[in-house]
Amino acid sequence: MKKKQVLSLLFLVPFLFSCGTTSSLKEGKYVHTLKMECEDFKILQLSDIHWCLSTNIPRQIEYMNLLVKEANPDFIVITGDALFTATKPIAERLYTYIDSLNIPYGVVYGNHDMQGMWSTEWMNENIMRKNAAFVVWEDDLPGETNWVVNVEKDGHTKWQIFGFDSHSYIQDGVSYEYGTVTEEQVQWYEKYALNDVPSLGFLHIPLQEYILAEEENPEGIIGEMGEGHSVSTTPSRLFSSAKDHGMKGIFCGHDHANNWVGTYEGVALGYGMKCGRELYYGVTSEGYDMTGGALYTLHENKSFQIEHIFLDNSTFEMRFNGPVEVK
Repeated sequence: MKKKQVLSLLFLVPFLFSCGTTSSLKEGKYVHTLKMECEDFKILQLSDIHWCLSTNIPRQIEYMNLLVKEANPDFIVITGDALFTATKPIAERLYTYIDSLNIPYGVVYGNHDMQGMWSTEWMNENIMRKNAAFVVWEDDLPGETNWVVNVEKDGHTKWQIFGFDSHSYIQDGVSYEYGTVTEEQVQWYEKYALNDVPSLGFLHIPLQEYILAEEENPEGIIGEMGEGHSVSTTPSRLFSSAKDHGMKGIFCGHDHANNWVGTYEGVALGYGMKCGRELYYGVTSEGYDMTGGALYTLHENKSFQIEHIFLDNSTFEMRFNGPVEVK
């Protein structure tokens, strides 16, 4: 396990550390194109940030700045529950900050993102800022945050990145079932998946196949399980379709004490990293907080790497697990 002590960083400053990407919306309203300017393309996954009424916002901005600086990503994906019983000013400040990084980003909603004094329509507008590499459309497709990013180099699409809305963000009384990716969304995915182009998928709530993946290989390829899988209540055809269309991995948030990644029928299935300590978080077998970010490095040869960046919220001490190569 690599280890680094981070001493200080000025916070709330715009970042652009990577080789650079350019963005355009084309091929229909759901698809953005980003250019791969280097040999690899890096995605930083931030999940379950949970900004709320008690959040020390300047401190958490500094925390995320450290993650972004270390990861140096070309694209950031937020896999749900960025907010939790917050106010409009808190929600606006979070996405103002995300946009200020000057890095293309995508958002998928979690089950807590609508728990605040706002409407779905207001939140949709809030998350769509200058550097958003997605658009929320008013249409008949279930969910709000479904999108595609095509990563191009030399005029060819090298990778695709899919965001899926896994629902469950509107409560019915005091409890609700965990949602899933619907059949209509799977058909939408099949429309935009390109032949012979590898892809990754991101969503908030894990698919039921995560349980089968852990049963098949409990050790996985990276990370640990600190709690059980809180999977979708109903099954989805997404996994089988993703496997048939060459998707290399599907990554979620939702379970704060898990950062485990395994494989099932040739597809990587796993969790990212909880970003910060709000609500609850896990502790690794080595005794440090399971908080930080997950970094995925996409290669032109259709393989990719996974690395977990651990960042302690109190000391800003940084540790690393990986990278591990996924063929």
